[in-house]
Amino acid sequence: MNALTRTAKFMNVDWSLQPRNDEEGRWIAAVVDAIPKESLRHPATQFLIPIILSVIDGYLCGHSVLVDGLPTHIEDPSVDDRDAVLSALSAVKLIKANEANGEGYYDPCQRLTDTLGKPKSVLLNHSRPLGLHTWSDYPAVDALTDTIYADHFGPKQSTVRRKLLRLVLLELYLAWTTDPTLKLTVSRNNNDYPRDRYNGMGITKTIIDVINILRDAGLIRQAIGFNDRLSSKGYISRIWPTGKLTAMFGQAGFEPEDIDTHHRQETIVLNRPSSKPKVNERIDYDDTEETHRMRALLGEYNSLLARTDIGIPSRDTNPHDKFVYRVFNRGSFEMGGRFYGGWWQDCSKAERALITIDAEETIELDFPGMLPTLLYAEAGIDYWSEVGSDPYTLVDPPASVASIATREFCKTLFHAAVNAENETSALRSVLGKGQKLTHLRQILDLLKEKHRPIADSFGTGCGHEMMNKESKIAERIIEHFTQKGIPVLTVHDSYIVAWGYRHGLQEVMGIALETIR
Repeated sequence: MNALTRTAKFMNVDWSLQPRNDEEGRWIAAVVDAIPKESLRHPATQFLIPIILSVIDGYLCGHSVLVDGLPTHIEDPSVDDRDAVLSALSAVKLIKANEANGEGYYDPCQRLTDTLGKPKSVLLNHSRPLGLHTWSDYPAVDALTDTIYADHFGPKQSTVRRKLLRLVLLELYLAWTTDPTLKLTVSRNNNDYPRDRYNGMGITKTIIDVINILRDAGLIRQAIGFNDRLSSKGYISRIWPTGKLTAMFGQAGFEPEDIDTHHRQETIVLNRPSSKPKVNERIDYDDTEETHRMRALLGEYNSLLARTDIGIPSRDTNPHDKFVYRVFNRGSFEMGGRFYGGWWQDCSKAERALITIDAEETIELDFPGMLPTLLYAEAGIDYWSEVGSDPYTLVDPPASVASIATREFCKTLFHAAVNAENETSALRSVLGKGQKLTHLRQILDLLKEKHRPIADSFGTGCGHEMMNKESKIAERIIEHFTQKGIPVLTVHDSYIVAWGYRHGLQEVMGIALETIR
């Protein structure tokens, strides 16, 4: 018995697999083109696609593929035809066989992995985290959960396992309907499932057992976490549905609209102070009247969004992805506080212009130069009345930096310099390939000269305090429209409403800004 069999690192062919997107279609086309036509009789091609896609899935999972049976959904399959496929694929060095106990375990050859055009880590990187607050009481969801539980989880009834199974199935379904090749990242670390306010559904480490059962039942594939030698980056485990499970999804009788966010998901998030940029760890806190007030408002706001039809006519959007929450930083409710969530925050400005709310066209209004406006207000200066020029445009910068000092770059540098604890950190955070630190320093000095009244704000980290002011403006706007039952979408310092409410939005934005100054 070789190491392959001893460690049981194999899986069966998923005979229901078909190309899940254009990229997989190109892989199959390349494979077919690589096989001499005389080597493969036409009837045998019905086996080729699921075998190749299963071998690729096995490659991603770190498993070999066992071809030990025939697909039951193909009438009168010929063993010779199946073997012809395997022989042809082996002959042109697309797959290789490892014999063990009289059975063939198949792996991709270098030629097939080259056909993929991307390393394993990149293929697995198309993913999102498994959500821990996805829920539905829809009868068809109950039926699918009950069927899979009865078939694979044994006679013992467990409320916890059934709840976790429902969650995993719903998350796999949402990922599959969004993009059939999208994978879910799942931590297998028990410590990542603590009992705290951010785990409102009480998800426990038992979810790992549920995932293992689904894997062993052939309903999902699982790629265990690994360290990529090329990038030195660590990857946590990924899961995705097999054709067997997606077939069940297709017949289940529910839609993404039937799925919701569990009411116990926390909407007020507080991050721990961190010396590392972009490294945030959520921490617990004692509730106050203020946190209760903010949470209540977000509850009303999310309820309004949930019953509102928000979309882009020219593309599919996930109606489930509308949940909004606030994030405060540095262990303080006086830092940060921005509103996050909602699929529209990931859209480009051009895409956002196409958004409709309850089938009505929308308009997006923003506060120009919000950060410098707030900083000048702190210094007692009304920027747009007393200064008025574009805050991010440098007029006639020196030739040595003219190609770098675009408006967009100056805006990025301005924000980085105000958010960073020191100017050097700010400069390094925006340093691009081929750029010199001395040139960026020169641009920063020009910005400080342009903004003398607030020059001492650079390199102080005060941007988080300004972000808090910005979030309070957003809160006032959200509160005003929510009380009237009018949906408003936020993208930090810009706001989207149905066209008919454009004048009201403009007025409320002005009032909200004045109350914060």
